[in-house]
Amino acid sequence: MKVILDRELEDRLWDRMFGEYQFSPMWNPDKSPFSFPHPYRLYRLGEHGWTQEQESRVNEVFESLVPEDGFLYALDYNHDCFTFNPRERIPLYYHYHDDERDCNVYFPSYWPDGDYYFFIASDWSFGMLGHPWRSELYLWGDELIAHFERLAQYLELQEMAVPE
Repeated sequence: MKVILDRELEDRLWDRMFGEYQFSPMWNPDKSPFSFPHPYRLYRLGEHGWTQEQESRVNEVFESLVPEDGFLYALDYNHDCFTFNPRERIPLYYHYHDDERDCNVYFPSYWPDGDYYFFIASDWSFGMLGHPWRSELYLWGDELIAHFERLAQYLELQEMAVPE
């Protein structure tokens, strides 16, 4: 896991989210916060956050999709963003104190628990975008979607119609 401290890279990632995916973090119950340039699936999350075991299962999905030397972006709208390989198996609620910057660093969970959390392949071929207030997951990439279809009941996900 590595905190993205390169401001140019972080700006490029967020520019892509705001441009290509038309990410709009403002609350609007009638409008999707994203517009996807490709097919995607939408799921409603269950009532409670995932357990460590459920988080581990989601991590296993990403681990199966990311090459051994590859990485994902973990973007947190209000906090540090990261690059990481799912093989690192970062525990749920992982955090530490960064002495250099004199701040606490929190790695986001796969369940969006108060902020927008996005997990995106380094080549943007698949991703999972979590909306915290609407309790929704937006997934793209055929293989990622297929894994989540198989895990939907275990993760207490309900597939929703994709807005037109």
